[in-house]
Amino acid sequence: DIRPLGEDEAVDLVSHMLGDDRARSEPDSTRRLVTLCGRLPIALKAAVSSLALRPHQPLSRLVSRLSNEEDRLAGLNRDRELSVDTVFTTSYHLLPEPTRRLHRLLGLVPGRDVTSEAASALLGCALIEAEDLLIDLVSANLLEETPGGRFRQHDLVRLHARALARTEESRTTSDAALDRVLDYYLTT
Repeated sequence: DIRPLGEDEAVDLVSHMLGDDRARSEPDSTRRLVTLCGRLPIALKAAVSSLALRPHQPLSRLVSRLSNEEDRLAGLNRDRELSVDTVFTTSYHLLPEPTRRLHRLLGLVPGRDVTSEAASALLGCALIEAEDLLIDLVSANLLEETPGGRFRQHDLVRLHARALARTEESRTTSDAALDRVLDYYLTT
């Protein structure tokens, strides 16, 4: 399950996992870590696992390492059993190819959320097909449906999707998909 915790709950999890006073002594770093991990339990566990054995390592150093968006997933993948990328990739590989393609392309879209209509434009497919694929991603916990008929990728999921798009989509395909969705936004 890839669902975020509440902020206080996530802070408590970090404190519990560390088992010392670092979370209390560095409250700003703790809250920043929670934000960088998107309050996802698997991400918090992966991040904090390296610190649990290093009691003199400050949280602020970990936060600094994770602050670069391009390196964030790599920083959360040090332990293969707690790898955030492994969890996302496992969920991704269980999906049929059309749904995987939507996941990848959503990683390229600027902004945090899309409508079914924008997803339809992105894929160049019928609205009903795009809606079905979006629901498949929601079911796989790789997308969240929000009020107003919008769908949002978690920041870490979007980084995962973007990395997959760079390796599995041709530049031409990616550019064409972005052109379609941008044309849609311009006309609406």
